[in-house]
Amino acid sequence: MWQLWTAEKLGMRGYINWPQQKNRSLEPYQDAEAFARQPNMYHWYFEQPLFPSDAPPPKRDLTWEWEHCEELGRFPLMSEPLPIIREWYRRHCRLNADVNARGEAIVRKYNIDFTRTIGVTWRGTDCVTDGRKRLPIEVYFPFIDDVLGREPGLRIMATAEEERVLDPLLARYPAAFKVDEFFSSPHGHLQNPERFSPFSGYERGMQPALMVWLFSRCAHY
Repeated sequence: MWQLWTAEKLGMRGYINWPQQKNRSLEPYQDAEAFARQPNMYHWYFEQPLFPSDAPPPKRDLTWEWEHCEELGRFPLMSEPLPIIREWYRRHCRLNADVNARGEAIVRKYNIDFTRTIGVTWRGTDCVTDGRKRLPIEVYFPFIDDVLGREPGLRIMATAEEERVLDPLLARYPAAFKVDEFFSSPHGHLQNPERFSPFSGYERGMQPALMVWLFSRCAHY
């Protein structure tokens, strides 16, 4: 999304292609069977933002050459006001039918009414390797209490990248529940859950896509 934003600022249209290749960041998601079905990993979970997903890649003069561009830092999307960032993602981050179907199945299983739900996600794992502080789940409690004080009766849908992190939250709030479909890392580990998941590369990538699908719909996050 950041690259698409910069491409637009430079008068270009971006086409996203994640082919099968040696890339450490994509290593947990390698899946020969899924690549045989769809050679562009982006299409496993998303629709193209600016081109039809079932069309061949456009000619190069209409695409964004990610690896050769020196302009990526000129127009940082994340420095924009939140309403602009939010609207950009709403228009360009398009989850596909497979993710939508899986998300709807989770909604039915947990009887989720997004208009009456607070979403809570906790990240620890590899975020600390770049110097960020690892915060306990209790840091969220004042914010949750503030929302519940104004809107009593809301449920709390939660997930955490590490096992046991949610225990204090689940004990404190009777209306809280965790989504069991989301795999977590061992407690205290610095690797993200996809490094420990026993599932296929396709299923590992489905997890963060479903998190976006679910938590972006909550009344509060």
